[in-house]
This record gives sequence, structure tokens and C-alpha cells, in this order.
Amino acid sequence: MKDTDQGIEDRDELPDYAGVLKAFHCGFENELRAAVRSLPMHSAMQVADVGCGDGFYARLLAERLGPGGVTGFDANRSYLAEAEKAAASLPGHFTWSEADLDSLPAERFDLVWCAQSLYSFPEPVAALKALRACAKPGGVVAVLENDTLHQCLLPWPSDIELVIRKAEYEALKGESDHPQKFYLGRRFPALFDDAGIEPLSFRTLAIDVRAPLGSDVATFVDGYVEALFERIRPYTTHQFRTEATVKLRSLVRSPHFTFTWINLLIWGRRK
Repeated sequence: MKDTDQGIEDRDELPDYAGVLKAFHCGFENELRAAVRSLPMHSAMQVADVGCGDGFYARLLAERLGPGGVTGFDANRSYLAEAEKAAASLPGHFTWSEADLDSLPAERFDLVWCAQSLYSFPEPVAALKALRACAKPGGVVAVLENDTLHQCLLPWPSDIELVIRKAEYEALKGESDHPQKFYLGRRFPALFDDAGIEPLSFRTLAIDVRAPLGSDVATFVDGYVEALFERIRPYTTHQFRTEATVKLRSLVRSPHFTFTWINLLIWGRRK
């Protein structure tokens, strides 16, 4: 599910980022499963996965449920088809539903989960209010998201990184009338409170990786860097991008290459 400032993406085509996101899920499955295990859940809960994509998190959530079940919501029909196929042979109760934020059912779920989708909606507080409305009174809303400025810590020289981050912010201002939504992680507790959700837990989940990289992690890193350089292209010179690319390739080939991917996990209770 991805509502952009320009409208909803093509519902019958997988998004451009689908391959990189799948590599992220596969490469960091153990860490992401641990994050889901930390949620305040019991086996009889009814759980919503809003922006479920290919159902990766819905499948992890279902591992913690018995008589309860997971309903995955997404606006993308291709993603929903993939999610249904992937879960068809698994134990658990799955339901898949095409829905936008404004068409989610009201006061139905004990826990409403949204992972790596919140920043893509036009305005985060409005999106959180929609998630809140989907939860039963006293129900839990949980979000896993990044803060764009800090999400990926690569070991490139600081002068290169400063240019990249400044150019990235200029690019995001061109993409959205609300560019601060891409830096929402640092404001999560206040955003939850503004949306009528009492913030009860807030954690930083840092995933540290060092060479040699597995194939999924390498695919994810390559995809992240490719998307970043495409985004900053209008705001940097060809010479800078060439020099930065050469430097980064040298770092990635080093036996001492490391990077850290930072996720932020917050959950709270509907007031």
C-alpha cells in the first residue's frame, strides 16, 4: 500500500522497489522476526497488517497466533496475489483485502501493524489516525519504520556523505510538499500522541553487517545505493557521483566493509 503525494501507484504492477525490499526481508529475516516477537501479542488476537506487500510480516505475525488471524491490507493487487500464494500452504488464518487507508474497517483489530509503509503516505499523523481507527478501543498500533537521514550507515568519507544527504533532502522536497515525513522516526512518540495513540514502547533496532555479504544482503545494498544515487542525480554533479561510486565500490570490496541498517519500532495503545 503506497499513497504518494501524486496519488496511488499502479495497483496491477509490482512497485519498482519490490525486489530490493524482498532482498531486505530475506537478508534480515532473523532480526525482523525478533522485532515481531517483541510485540505485545497473544494467540487469540485479530491482527491487521496495513501495507502488507507480499505478506512477509503477515506470515511472521501468524507464527504468534493460534485461533486468531491476520488480515493483510494493500492497495496493490499484484502484491496481494503474491501474499496469498506465499501463505497458501502455511498454518494460520490469513485474509487478504484490497484497501486504501480511508477504506480500512473500523474498530476491528486487537493489533494494527504497519511496516516500512508509513513514510509513503502523504501525511504521517493522518495515516496514524487511520491505523488507530482500525484498532479496537484499547487496541495496539505498532509501526516499524526508518528515519531517512539515519537509516543506512555506510563507511564512506564524511565529506561525501554530507553532500549526499543534503542532495537527498533537496530531492525529497521536490517529491513531496511534506518532506519532513521522510524523517519521521525521530518524532515517533510525539506523532503517536498527536494521533490519539499512547506511546508505550520505542526502540532502535540496529542491524550490523560486515563482509563478506550474503547474496540477499548484497542485493539490498546495491539496490539502496542505486536508488539513492538516482534520487540525488539532479542535485549533484556527474563528477561527484562518479567519484563517490568508485569510492563506495572500493569499500564494498574490502574485507573490512561494514554497514548498519537502522529501524525504529514503536507501539502504543489506542486512547
